[in-house]
This record gives sequence, C-alpha cells and structure tokens, in this order.
Amino acid sequence: MGALRPAISEVVQFLVDCQLLPPERAQILMSWKHSGFNVHAGDRVSPEAHAELEELAQYILRNPFSVQKMTLESPDDTAIYRSPKQTGGCRPEAVGSVPMRDHTKLRAFQLADQVALAIYSETRSFPRQETFGLTSQLRRGAVSIASNIVEGAARSSQADYVHFLDMAYGSAREVEYQVGLAFRLGLLSDQSHRELSALTVETSKVLNGLLRSLRGQ
Repeated sequence: MGALRPAISEVVQFLVDCQLLPPERAQILMSWKHSGFNVHAGDRVSPEAHAELEELAQYILRNPFSVQKMTLESPDDTAIYRSPKQTGGCRPEAVGSVPMRDHTKLRAFQLADQVALAIYSETRSFPRQETFGLTSQLRRGAVSIASNIVEGAARSSQADYVHFLDMAYGSAREVEYQVGLAFRLGLLSDQSHRELSALTVETSKVLNGLLRSLRGQ
C-alpha cells in the first residue's frame, strides 16, 4: 500500500475512498492525539484485496479500550481505567457499558443554564422589532451553550466531548458580545448588563478551563 511506512492518515483516507470507513468516523479518528492503532511494514494488503481491507477497517473501528478494565468511582461517578499492571494482573468484574457523563455536575453547565434563564428573562422586555434580531440571537446563543454541553457529555468518545464543548465555548463568547451590543443599543439597563456580562464571562472562563484540562494544557 504505497510507501514502506505509510502515514496513518493516508491509510484512513484510502479506506474512506474505498467506502470501508465512514468519513465522519475517520475525521474523529484523525483528531485523536493517539489513534489507537499502528501502521507498520509487516504484512502487505493489496488494494484489490477487498476482504482484507474490510478486516483492516473493522480493526480500526474497534473500541480503543477494554470496558472490563473500567470502574465507576463514587460519589462523582468518575470512570477510571486501569491497566492489568495497575489492577495487579487481576481482571475486574465486568461493569457493563461505559456510563455517560453527568452534565448536571459540571460547573460549566450550571453556569450555562443560568445564562439561558437570565437571557430569556431579560429579553422579554426587548422591543417587538427585535423579535427576529437580538432577542432571537441572544436566546438561540444562550440555549446553544447549555445544549452543546449536554450533547457533548452524552457522547462516548473524548474527541466528541471536546468538540461539543468547543462549540459551547464559541456560543458563550458570541453571547458575551451580544450582551454588550444590547447594552450599547439601550436595550439593557446598567445593572442587567453588569449581571449578564459577569455571568457570561464566568461561563466562558469555566468552559475554557475545562477544555484546557481535557487537552492536557
């Protein structure tokens, strides 16, 4: 398959071109710091060997971890992954499927939920002509922050989780700007502006901190 040691990205793209790997899954795979598989100069697979290529695609799509090595720690429902060395070579009891994250315990979600409620409350007094303007923009942006956190927390992969948190962060910064714009247009009082601005800024900071911790920065 081409060069002696082809890049993993080239192999993945080749399988996408052969319609053996979904493009959206390939995009997620290539966003990982570690792909979970190796490409080496061992056994060769001919581009014409469809059955072998399909087997390779299935290998790439396998779960990158063993569910049996995961345990759920109370009280915060943290999923812990331990290697056989860490568990003393003993295989832990099966814990079933990996539980989804509890978004309600995230400080970022709690703040985002407050933002959504506050925005809806404040925009009720906006003039009617802003129904399809700032009223709609602010409400949609505020709901988007919390909604993306919820959807990301429900995804099984870390890459998906970070992706939706990124979108939540973008929406939070967008709402920050729109709150300031509404104030400059005379749609928000000084006190409302201060409170909303402080809340949205805090939400952005917490989301940014969460993203940095997940990326190991």
